[in-house]
Amino acid sequence: MDSPILSSAQMREAEEATFARGVTAETLMEQAGAGIARFVRRFFPAPGSCLVFAGKGHNGGDALVAARHLKQAGWSIDLRMAYPEDDCSPLTRKHAEALRSISRPGNGATTSEHIVILDGLLGLGSQSMLREPIRARAKEINQLRKSQNAFVVAVDLPTGLNGDTGETDPEDCVIADFTVTIGCAKHGLIVDSSLDLVGRIEVVPLPDLAVPESGVNEVLACPASLQSLLPRRAVSAYKNTRRSHHDHGRRSSSGWRTGGIVCAQGSLFPGRADGAGGVNG
Repeated sequence: MDSPILSSAQMREAEEATFARGVTAETLMEQAGAGIARFVRRFFPAPGSCLVFAGKGHNGGDALVAARHLKQAGWSIDLRMAYPEDDCSPLTRKHAEALRSISRPGNGATTSEHIVILDGLLGLGSQSMLREPIRARAKEINQLRKSQNAFVVAVDLPTGLNGDTGETDPEDCVIADFTVTIGCAKHGLIVDSSLDLVGRIEVVPLPDLAVPESGVNEVLACPASLQSLLPRRAVSAYKNTRRSHHDHGRRSSSGWRTGGIVCAQGSLFPGRADGAGGVNG
C-alpha cells in the first residue's frame, strides 16, 4: 500500500470523508492508539516505564489509548495532563478515565529500566509557536529526555513543529527519537530542518481512513509502501541469483572470494585502488 504525504487540509478532508461514511472519531482514535502501542512494544519488547504527556484534544486521546494498551501489557504509566480534565475534549476525558480504571497485570514490577515518553500534547493544525501550559510541558519532555536518557515518541508530530511547513518553536520544540504519524505522513515531517526533531518516522495506517485518491504528489518510502518490492528470498540466495547489492561473505559456487574480503583488504591498504596487495602488499 502507498503511504501518501498529506497537508493538514488534506488530512482534515480525509477525516471528514471518513466520518461521512459513518466511521466515528473514537474508532479512528482506537486504531491510532493501538498502532502507537504496537510500535513502542516492537522497539521495547520488555515492559518499562511510560510517561504520557497529553493535551486536551484528540492527539492527547491517541496517546491515552496507547497508554492503556501499554498498561495492559505490563508497563508502568505516569500520566501528565497539560490541562485540567474538565477542559479536555469528551473523548480525551473518557480515555483518561479508562486508563485509570484498569490495573496492570502481574505484581506491578517492570522488567526493564528504559523510559519512554509519549508526546501527545499537540496535533496536526497547531502552530509552531508554543504557549503555556504547553510550553512548560514541552520543555519538561526535553529535560527528561536528557537527564533520564528517555526515548521520546511523538504522536503524529513533535509538539512545536508545524505539520505543513516544518517551522518550529525556536526554544522548546520537542525533540523526538521516533515520530509515529497517524494515517499518513505530513509535509512538515520530511523537510530538511525537521530531521533532527522527528527522529525515525513510522506511519500507523488507519484502515477506515478515506485517503484521497487524487491531489497527492508525494509518497513516503516506508515498510508499508516498499513491502511489495522486497519479496522474501531463499537463505541460500546470493547476489548473482537475485541481483542483490548485499554481500554476506559467502563463496560462490565457483569458489571465488566475494566482495566482503576485497572491501576489507581495501580498508587495510587504502593506497591501492584495486584493493589488492594482501599481506605481502
